[in-house]
Amino acid sequence: MHCAAALVAGTALEGTWFDRTALYEARRKGEDAGAADFATLEQIVFTLLPCWAHLEPAAYRAKIAELIRKIVEDGRRRRAGRGVLGKRAILAQDPHDKPLSSDRSPTPLVHAASSNSSGTWE
Repeated sequence: MHCAAALVAGTALEGTWFDRTALYEARRKGEDAGAADFATLEQIVFTLLPCWAHLEPAAYRAKIAELIRKIVEDGRRRRAGRGVLGKRAILAQDPHDKPLSSDRSPTPLVHAASSNSSGTWE
């Protein structure tokens, strides 16, 4: 589910949430339960961006639509000339191959450290 359409329309986003943990527990106890027994209709109401909250609803939605358009165009521009791989090419890849180059640096030897009340490091 994607929020772009709801943001541009100025509506809430609705969907069904399934409590899989409760379903698992019910089945573990031997209860005859299905996913529908643990379904809840959920509604997400979006808060206005503070920088545009003063705008009229139609103007606000137009700004959101323009922002989404720019994001999509930027993604297409970054991908320019490179098509998507497709199912066959993805499945043909070795999942253990490493990329030819990476923007990531090596993992540091120590991520964090702190001293306790006695002044020794843990």
